[in-house]
Amino acid sequence: GGMVKMPGEDADSASGAPDEFLSQPWYRRLIIAIFGPLMNYLLAILLFTVVIFNWGLSKPSALPVIGETIADYPAQQAGLAPGDKILKINSSAIASWEEMSGFIRNHPEEKLTITVDRQGTPLTVTIVPKKDPASGVGLIGIAPQILTEKVGFGQSVNYGTRMVAFQSYYTLKYLGEKLVKWEKPELAGPIGVVQILAKAAKTGWENLLYLLAVISTALGLFNLLPIPLVDGGHIFIALLEGILKRPFSRKAIQTANLVGFGIIILIFVFATYSDLARLGLKF
Repeated sequence: GGMVKMPGEDADSASGAPDEFLSQPWYRRLIIAIFGPLMNYLLAILLFTVVIFNWGLSKPSALPVIGETIADYPAQQAGLAPGDKILKINSSAIASWEEMSGFIRNHPEEKLTITVDRQGTPLTVTIVPKKDPASGVGLIGIAPQILTEKVGFGQSVNYGTRMVAFQSYYTLKYLGEKLVKWEKPELAGPIGVVQILAKAAKTGWENLLYLLAVISTALGLFNLLPIPLVDGGHIFIALLEGILKRPFSRKAIQTANLVGFGIIILIFVFATYSDLARLGLKF
């Protein structure tokens, strides 16, 4: 959550003194800049490791047992509840969550007869899955049971590292798909982050530390993006200087920083607008 401001980090304040950031050769600036996002990632791995080691590794059950229902979705409206085990959909027997999920997703806006086992008592309901406007698949608003498995310290570090890698990959994939389709991504700004942290803090240390790990991973990834002013911008410029074997002029760096500042302000404004829109404020 801190920031390190180095002497001569930007072209406007650089005087050319030998101990300033921009006075260093490109490879030293590259190493210095890499350690910013690296520390974000190391903190995220540490937090994920602490959560997994102390509270166990959470993973969804493979059985077709409802762990949670979502408000205003067909499952809750039909009376299904957490703990219900889905036995049949129409005349097809269901043995796994994947099998059940695939059946529902392939039948949007079609009437389905679902038989569940509720504490030993069979119950049959009729549900019409909603059609997801983005993907076109059917949804009834249920989530699987979450099982917790205790693991050792070595496995906790392994899973913590894999979670950081997966979250980074998934975020890049999500943003890439949104850019290709020219769709608005879902972002949380300062208001949204504070709200989410406040809710997590009320539910206990496990959720709070987990969320801090998610935020630290997101910060590490953002700081690797080749945007001037952030670490990724310094890394990108240093690499270009190493490839071209000549430093950029002060004017070129000032222009790049101005563009980077504009990009960061646009992201900040868009994320804050999204936060306010989620609060129900209209513009």
